Amino acid sequence: PPVLVSQTRPRYPPRALERRLSGTVWLRALVSETGAVVDVSLIRASPQGWGFEEAARSLARARVYRPATKQGVPVRVWLPITVDFKLPAP
Repeated sequence: PPVLVSQTRPRYPPRALERRLSGTVWLRALVSETGAVVDVSLIRASPQGWGFEEAARSLARARVYRPATKQGVPVRVWLPITVDFKLPAP
């Protein structure tokens, strides 16, 4: 399977932060043979419509992986990603 090499911190959606909402987003990401995320699909978000979806997609697109291999050859694979948004401590 691919191995995560680097990622940024998720940007908390301003509307959700203003309302003091936490959330979770479930995605599928296609990791290429070079380790780049080339496609991201939303599976589910809870709660919906507060900006968590786009923030999670941006985070997933910015990730870099060591690619998955099959018999020593780098291959494309779909990878599940869960992004949890927890409110920062006051």
